[in-house]
Amino acid sequence: MAKNPKINTKMRDLRSTIYWTAHIATDSMGKAVVEFFNADGTGNYRTVIEGTNLDGKFGRKVFQYTVK
Repeated sequence: MAKNPKINTKMRDLRSTIYWTAHIATDSMGKAVVEFFNADGTGNYRTVIEGTNLDGKFGRKVFQYTVK
């Protein structure tokens, strides 16, 4: 099986910021799907989602999960 050139096998991925984007749009029900890969380190991770609506009101949600 050929190796995927997008996967770095020579160096561990120890980033503290895993994914960042300024453009996530929700659907008409206010829902969105975001996918990302974790870093290589095990432990506790925290996901922070922040944004504004079209009226300029801010929202924020924090999720925590563990990678073993």
